[in-house]
Amino acid sequence: MSHGLRLQQRWKDAEITRFDVVGSFVDFITDTINNKTSNFDEGLLNHLHIYTMTKDDGGQVTTPKSVSHLGSLLRATIWIPFITGEGLWYQDNETGQFHIDGGFGTSLYPQFETSLYTPVEMATDVMMNLFNMNVSPDLAHSYWTKGFFYGI
Repeated sequence: MSHGLRLQQRWKDAEITRFDVVGSFVDFITDTINNKTSNFDEGLLNHLHIYTMTKDDGGQVTTPKSVSHLGSLLRATIWIPFITGEGLWYQDNETGQFHIDGGFGTSLYPQFETSLYTPVEMATDVMMNLFNMNVSPDLAHSYWTKGFFYGI
């Protein structure tokens, strides 16, 4: 959470734009994984299946081939036009495909053995703060705690 708070402060100080926050956070994740002391087993990538919406193909499930590819997929699946992304589409540098947040095609989602959804009991509160760049550490921690309670 400390890195998220640092990004929030950088945004408040106008060091980065709101469009830079998500990319900076994804970079932090991939840089942490790539750090030789992280003990990350790249074999775990084979167990990740990330749903993205593409301009040409609609919904697709992709397993990352590398940590760099994981970063591209994370950016693709959370690209909300003009909220987390500067334009309508995110273009993946590796594939050239155009992506948009997966929430734009929830009716197209395939059925997975395991899926993570926001519990109904949390949905209203989470939706009210989904795009709030000023979420307090206490509220973020409460979401984290509730997520564990609900098993997500």
